[in-house]
Amino acid sequence: MKNLIFSTIFLFCFSVFGKAEPRPHSTSDLIFRTIIPGIFFVLVIVAEIWASNKKEKKTNELKAKEKPLKIFEYCKIACGYNDELSAKSVALGGPGIVWGNVLLFQNRIVIVTVDALEIEIKDINFVKMRKVMLEEMLQVNFNEISKSGTQNEMALYLKGGKEDLLCIKNFIEERMNRPKIIDLT
Repeated sequence: MKNLIFSTIFLFCFSVFGKAEPRPHSTSDLIFRTIIPGIFFVLVIVAEIWASNKKEKKTNELKAKEKPLKIFEYCKIACGYNDELSAKSVALGGPGIVWGNVLLFQNRIVIVTVDALEIEIKDINFVKMRKVMLEEMLQVNFNEISKSGTQNEMALYLKGGKEDLLCIKNFIEERMNRPKIIDLT
């Protein structure tokens, strides 16, 4: 959000003060160069605040239903079918990445962006730390079952603090390797 705000401020200042023309400006030109970018700037800020509030509300709803074991806030997240493209997207900060919270529950992980993505531990194929374009990130490869019943292999990439990523990785690995208890009664 900070990058978006700073880039919007930069564009606003450049649109107002960017041209060094010796001629005097008309009133309509001055209005176009100051008020229109100002309105755009306010709309961007309002949209970011709205999305942040929606994400916080969803996180609070999940916490009210069941208490999470651990919460990691403000992770960069990308999810997609092509794991190389998703990994590069997160490393470069390009399109397709979102900021979100990661909530760890007893047998599932919930990724909260504007929507929530729930991943059951049993659906995870593997998890590993990966270096992409000199950036350390966590790759979680899991199976997603669509509404039609088809199973797709998805790749989820998380970028954040190294300690946080290692904690998430250890949490998943401990639960993946846990022996299955079968009730024979």
